[in-house]
Amino acid sequence: MNLSAEVMPVPRDLSSSCGTCVRFHTEADFPEKTEEVEQIVRVEPQGYVEIYHADEE
Repeated sequence: MNLSAEVMPVPRDLSSSCGTCVRFHTEADFPEKTEEVEQIVRVEPQGYVEIYHADEE
């Protein structure tokens, strides 16, 4: 998708356990979800909005 991305710790608002996440900006549709993708959220002024969560499928 030719995106610039930043690997960073998962924000505390999303998870209390340690982990890493990838932050990127796109106006495009998300690629197919794979077993490596646990959650996708969008950052809004009021906070994080969940778009996808693997446990809900």
